Formats: sequence, C-alpha cells, structure tokens
Amino acid sequence: LGAALSKLNIQDKLAWAWITLEDMLESAAQEEDCEGVVNYLISIAGIDCAVFLRELPRTNGNGVPPQFRLSIRSKGRANVARVAEHFGGGGHLTASGCTVDGDLETVIDRVVKRLQAELC
Repeated sequence: LGAALSKLNIQDKLAWAWITLEDMLESAAQEEDCEGVVNYLISIAGIDCAVFLRELPRTNGNGVPPQFRLSIRSKGRANVARVAEHFGGGGHLTASGCTVDGDLETVIDRVVKRLQAELC
C-alpha cells in the first residue's frame, strides 16, 4: 500500500497509482495485498474516478511487453464499465477491471485519457 500510495497521481477529479513487479518483490507483497488499494484512491475527497495498476508477471520470455491489471472505480459520474470494455475487460458502472499490455507509461497515458474523456 505504501509503495502504491507513494506513486499517487491526481489530475482534476481523477486519481491513479501503480505497483510494479519490482515493488512487489522489494516489499515481499502478494497479489492479495493489492486488493482494495483502488478503494483508498476513490475515497480521496474531490476524486470522482480512480484506477490502480498492478504489473503482472510474464512467463513468455524476453520481448513480451509488460502487462498490467487495472482496477477502476467511479463515484457514478464516469461509467468505468465502458472504459474497461474498451480495453477488453468488464464490470459495472462504478467498479470494473481489465488487463492491458504495454509499458507502464503508455498504459497510464491511454487509460488516463480514456477516463478523462469519460468524466467530461
């Protein structure tokens, strides 16, 4: 939780944070330790939408792009199910998820732009 919150970003009414495989190894964290991190983000006053990204282990060898599991939450202003569906996932109006391939910076850029568009 501390590693994720140390990477907290807020832009207007959107909050996001992430954790890498390196972070997971350094803190001896397990996958279940990341459950609920997105709830901390969405609970921030003034935030209408939040996303938490967790890098997944890849066993396919070199040259395979990183992969991130996204947990997305909304207080109802944004339909996060639409956002998750855009990336091949699903869920509900206020709680959804998906998995996205790509380097961290690219994935964040794509997801943040999509969420910002949904908030407008």
